[in-house]
Amino acid sequence: MYKAITTIKFTALQAYLRNTGWERIAVPKPSIALFHKTIGQELYEIILPLSKHFADYIERIADVLEVISVAEQREIHQILTDLSLPPADLVRFTVINPEIKPKDKGIEDIFIGRISQVKADPDPNTRAEGEIILNYVLGDEEKVSKARVILEKEAYKKACEAHQNGQTVRIKGKLFSSNRSKMIESLSFEIV
Repeated sequence: MYKAITTIKFTALQAYLRNTGWERIAVPKPSIALFHKTIGQELYEIILPLSKHFADYIERIADVLEVISVAEQREIHQILTDLSLPPADLVRFTVINPEIKPKDKGIEDIFIGRISQVKADPDPNTRAEGEIILNYVLGDEEKVSKARVILEKEAYKKACEAHQNGQTVRIKGKLFSSNRSKMIESLSFEIV
């Protein structure tokens, strides 16, 4: 394990800690970095040397890896593997059995409501599309739902007008849900 530790750069460890939710705490010594992370009721602390010139650098990095291992409930070799990969976004995912959660095929309908938010490139000359948040009530539901809708340039321009004037809009499209977010793929848009 010590051989693998000698190849780990403190900058990679520092980036790993920031990217996994550890908070850097200011300290007066520029040669070390202090990180904290609270998990449940437990507070974990790491003192990371910011130079390989420390006499006990390898031992201190081993200590850092041990604390990470305990806090994240992961084996040290897994952490070393993550740290030895070239710099890139680290993506972790869980495979969900498709029989348990079937793919959303969407609900095709006409959605009538009001726009609560508009987002797009601020320059109308370069804007190709824009996103709105539509507040709507579907069928016999009693609660107001929100869905993202991407509109092409002209429809987005009309949506901005409707939003400013508090007008109701009608969108014909297909509603898709994933986790807590909803999105309508728009087929048509009009102000009512």
